[in-house]
Amino acid sequence: MTCYLLCASKISSCRDRSSSPNIVSYATPLDVDSFVKDGSVTKSGATITYGPYHNIQTDADFIAKYQQPISVHYNFDHPVLEVKTLRRTAEISHWGSNLNIEDKIDLHNAGPT
Repeated sequence: MTCYLLCASKISSCRDRSSSPNIVSYATPLDVDSFVKDGSVTKSGATITYGPYHNIQTDADFIAKYQQPISVHYNFDHPVLEVKTLRRTAEISHWGSNLNIEDKIDLHNAGPT
């Protein structure tokens, strides 16, 4: 997962909770020491907290100078179900008032195998 941390308002911290507590690595923002007191990143289980930040300006020049990508790498060991094709056939009987539905589904595990 890669995202951009953009503070257009005066928020104190940003939290990212992954779906798995198996976080392998995460990015630490650079050149933010002037508005971070204790440390810019903390990890607790599946939650990574960026901040708290102080003296954040809301102008475009400040954001353009300090905006940077952050990335979190974590393991997700569960299957991810993907439907490749789905074909539904409906047959209506005009004599017996019956409705028959047939589904043909092609499933694929898009996650780790």
